Parts: sequence; structure tokens; C-alpha cells
Amino acid sequence: MNTRVIASSCGVRDEKDDMKWKGKSSMLVAEIKEGKLVETERLEEVSCNAMYFAIKGGQILATEGGDEANNIPAGIRAVVVGEDGKLHPREDLVFESPKGSGPCHLSVSGNNLAVAEYMNSVTLIDLTTGEKSCLKEILSKYQPITPGEGRQDASHPHCAQLTSDYLFISDLGTDVILIYDIQKKCHTAIKISDGAGVRHVVKHPNLPILYAVAELSNELIVCNLDGCLLSRRSCLPLDWTAEPPFPFYTAPSHAAAIRITEDGSHVYICNRGHDSITTFTISSDGMPVGDPTFAQSGGHIPWDISIMPGGEFAVVANQYTRPDGKQLADGNISLFTRCQKTGNLTYVNCISKNNAVCVAPW
Repeated sequence: MNTRVIASSCGVRDEKDDMKWKGKSSMLVAEIKEGKLVETERLEEVSCNAMYFAIKGGQILATEGGDEANNIPAGIRAVVVGEDGKLHPREDLVFESPKGSGPCHLSVSGNNLAVAEYMNSVTLIDLTTGEKSCLKEILSKYQPITPGEGRQDASHPHCAQLTSDYLFISDLGTDVILIYDIQKKCHTAIKISDGAGVRHVVKHPNLPILYAVAELSNELIVCNLDGCLLSRRSCLPLDWTAEPPFPFYTAPSHAAAIRITEDGSHVYICNRGHDSITTFTISSDGMPVGDPTFAQSGGHIPWDISIMPGGEFAVVANQYTRPDGKQLADGNISLFTRCQKTGNLTYVNCISKNNAVCVAPW
């Protein structure tokens, strides 16, 4: 069973523009030993803002936010294990984003790499031939919810999730989920109601069903590959209310990552603000059943969660902590045990990791 974990951090938000980040990212490698998370390696200055990464074989493909002032282009950078057994970022980019754009999500399936560029488009790349397919023209067919204003001012593809046959795209700016058939080069669009802010999407491992998380409306959205909307469920307790954690938040909590277990029995969603992980039980027909349960994330502003192979553990990336309930402090990577019957999470321990935003088994 794989017990190794890798996590990345972002830089810090630009004080003049809360949609921009500055500074270098770093990575942390840890291992689950005797039921606890133990740090084994740290790699400083991987790239400029490695907000997301994916694993392909023995290498890590990480987003590179770029730094125009220092002539560092945005794109995807590989981090590999050197002869010394440690992680080393490669100098050349695997993929360079168009100027003025920057990647926020990527996924790998076989020899295909999909990159979501928040300010621009989605690009599908054949890693063997280098052939690229830009889907900007398809995305441009759908109108933003509030043109020129706010988070939904324009098309903002936030997720590009690959399988062997399909590419699933969630566009936060247009509230559209696109199902792109890779072989046929055609697509189906699912329009979600205005203001949802669809952020990430995952597919059921066995059924033709998609689960999306809506960042702005804090919902789980369920639909099928025929383009039919099947269910919408709140990610938050119905009676919960609070002040937004930051001035740039439009609500007390913004949903972030979504994951589904290997057997399709449970879906998990991170809640940044409520600082929790929501667990939905999924029935044999792929639909959520019963009331969701909630577990505190182990920190403040949880960006990501991963279920470890075998399903016994889950790991959460918290961007910050608030030890005294007020002042922000370094974030962490928190380990949880997972009940495979109920899906419930129980906190075990954590490793300090400031600005942690992405975590995955490795």
C-alpha cells in the first residue's frame, strides 16, 4: 500500500490584487509510519506558485505561475527524483502557457496532459508527440455570469479532469461543465444556475456520473454524461453562518476541492471558511443519500484533500492555522483515519506547511 504523501504550497497573495500571487512555492514529502504522518523531505523554491500538481510515473508535474518581472513564463514544470534520491525541478517547462495566462489545474491520463488556464483556456497535450489542442474556442461559446465584474467576469476554467476517453472541464466564470470526447472531438455542455461558481469535477469510478463542487454557492452538483443535472446538495450545515474570513471572500465559506473514493462510496469536499471536510455517502446508483457529515479540517482554509490508496487514510492541505482563534499562522498537512463503512474522518496528527494548497499520494 502506498503510504507516501507529497504536498505543495503557494506563494502569498498580492496585497494590491487578491487574484494574484507572488513568491516561490515549495514541496514537502511525508510518509505514514505507524499510523502517523512523518516528514521525510522538503524542497524549497520549486516554482512560482505551484498551486496544483499531478503525478506521472516517477515525476511530478506542477503548475508554474510565472513571474513576468523576472522573465519566468507560466506553464507546467516537471519535478523529478535525482540520483541522490531527492526532488529536483527541471529548468525547461513541459508546457508554456500563452502570455497573460497561468495554469491553475492539471491532470494526466496515459500520455495525455490537460491544463486549465484560469485566465485563458484549456489545453490538451499529447506528451509523446507534443501535439496540442486548445479548447478556447469551445469555452468562448458560453457567456460569463457578470461580464467585467467579480469572480464571474469572464470564462475561468478552473479544472481540467482527464480520463482515458473524456476531458471534464468546470468553468467558474460561466457556470458550465463541459464533457469533451477526446476521440470524437465533440462536447456536451451542462449549464448550472448563475452564481454557482463550478470549481472542480470528478467522475464516478464505475458509473457515467459526474460530481462537481460549486465554490460560490457551496454545493455538491451531480450530473450524468448525457448532460442531465441530477442533484444539488449543500456542502455546509444549513443553520451555519459566520463572517467571511477575508475581505476578498464573497461569503463566509468557499468550497474548494472534491474527491471520490476508489469504490465510489463517498465524496469529500473541502470548505474554506467553515474549515471542514464534508462527507457525502454515495449509493449504488451514484446518488448522494442521507445527510452529509462534517469533520474539522485540522487547520484554517483547507484547499485540498486526498484519499490514500486503500481508503484507510485521508490527507488535508490547510493553507493556514489559527492557534489562538484570531491570528493567522503557518498552515499544515493533516492526517485522518477513514472509516470505510461510514466514510467518517478522525484526526490523527499534522505537519507544519505554510500556504499548503495541494496534496496527493505519491
